[in-house]
Amino acid sequence: MQNSELVDLLRSFNSKQRKQLHKFIASPFFNENEQLLAFYEYLVRFAPEYKSSYLDRKTVFKHFFPKQSYEKNSGLGLRRLIGKLMRLIEAFIEYTELKGTGGQIPEIRALEYYSENGLERQFQKALQQIKKSKTLNYQRLSMEYYYALHQIDLKEFDFISGQNDPKRGKLLQQSIDHLDVYYFISKLQLSCILLSTRRVFRTKVDRTAIQIFLSQIEASPHLKQPFVTLYYYALSFLNDHNQEEHFQAFKSLLETQANDLPDYELRQLYMYANNYCMAKIKKGSKKYTWELFNFFQKELEQDILYVDNKILDSYFSNIVRLALRLGETDWAENFITQHEHRIISQNPEDVYLYNLASLALTQKKYDKVLELLRFAEIKDIFHRLQARLVLIKVYYETKEVELLDAALNSLKTFIYRNKIISENQQNQYKNFSNMLLQLQNTVPKDSKRIQKLEKKLSDDKEWIEIFWLRKKLEELK
Repeated sequence: MQNSELVDLLRSFNSKQRKQLHKFIASPFFNENEQLLAFYEYLVRFAPEYKSSYLDRKTVFKHFFPKQSYEKNSGLGLRRLIGKLMRLIEAFIEYTELKGTGGQIPEIRALEYYSENGLERQFQKALQQIKKSKTLNYQRLSMEYYYALHQIDLKEFDFISGQNDPKRGKLLQQSIDHLDVYYFISKLQLSCILLSTRRVFRTKVDRTAIQIFLSQIEASPHLKQPFVTLYYYALSFLNDHNQEEHFQAFKSLLETQANDLPDYELRQLYMYANNYCMAKIKKGSKKYTWELFNFFQKELEQDILYVDNKILDSYFSNIVRLALRLGETDWAENFITQHEHRIISQNPEDVYLYNLASLALTQKKYDKVLELLRFAEIKDIFHRLQARLVLIKVYYETKEVELLDAALNSLKTFIYRNKIISENQQNQYKNFSNMLLQLQNTVPKDSKRIQKLEKKLSDDKEWIEIFWLRKKLEELK
């Protein structure tokens, strides 16, 4: 055993490391096999040189398996013991090396350890194991995967750098290529986030610089990588809403690659697609309403929208609203019923009640809406506002002029008195109220006035319930 892989590895440990390894093997958290601890204690007696006749394979076998014959099965019991202790020591190396690396994956730190200590057999064995494992502890379509590949190439290059090995140049180029892919993906992801949050953070975006970056990727061979391509398409259509061709290409590629993507990446990419659809819908493109609804359905099927089998109230309400706008009332009703107790919110009952009332409104069950909302004690201020809008729509649909006027006046008073409602939101509700009053006072088929109101709805004001308002305007034509 003196020239075995196991003993070579043990020779690389100093006194402190040997003590740490003993604690590791003795810990029931890492090892429950008492024979492995006894085996290690037997071997470590001969540290640091490990040169002794007591390390002869047959002698060691006889010590641990006194009632068995070494020749009968070629020392099978000892070989199994060696294999188990090797795996435990490798786990120890990965564990101890990982502690000081800020999260670098342990298999790569193990490579570094073997390289620094000149353990060629262990290095080559660990390298082959990593290469056989396609996941590298990450899913293939993730930027971490490419960074891990860059590190592995670099460790192998470092290991053979003192040798006259023709692979050195190839390894260095591979390492650079994988680093390039990692860089491209990182910058693409950050740029997508920047464009998606620019309004929230009021960030000025240099779209020309983004276009130059996209051109660099187009000229790069790395665009063939599916993960790079996905984010390239996403950044392209987020930067320029006229890039419908790239959006459709993104949609097709996402469908084929979805199973290879980590959930967090898939969630992010769906969000970009949703944002694009909403931007197109806002500009009046009706086909993207269906596109967005189809995306939501896929996200539900793939459990992308769920957190511990529950759904955020914002997603829940947006999905119901979209389904109702498309006339998918049966689907919406099933969705609401199935998710009654699965809504993540401080007041899930309020969210459920409001959406149930919205469904009844779409179904023209006005009495049911009034029954649900008129005396409901809705706690959350924003849910209360949404409920008020539903009641206002009922009064408009049923031509209850006095009730409508009273509800609109009450809404104006409510939004101005509540300081929690931002100025921007106040303006949105004010615009809605004013437009609805003008609709109420418009004579059907008054083309000149209807045209004027259409123009108002097309301006850059922040509107709420714009699709409902447009629908009511259409009904006056």
